[in-house]
Amino acid sequence: MDAGWLTVRHGDAEAALSLFRRAAACDGEYRLDAHIGIVDQLYALGRAAEAEHVQENLRARLDTERAGTARLRVSTTWSRR
Repeated sequence: MDAGWLTVRHGDAEAALSLFRRAAACDGEYRLDAHIGIVDQLYALGRAAEAEHVQENLRARLDTERAGTARLRVSTTWSRR
């Protein structure tokens, strides 16, 4: 996740998207968080339809979680240049 956001800061949306997709494919603690990065980068790349599809899938996945059990952290510490 950190590598993805650092790559965003350096202006390489395609590389960041790849990193976020790798993180999402893992069964790690931050796999749901990675979907936020995927959505963000898809929008940055002008791929709105794909971004909305990923966002809908994430929303559906979160809706199936028991209240209070979904672990999703959205960071606001990064910024675009």
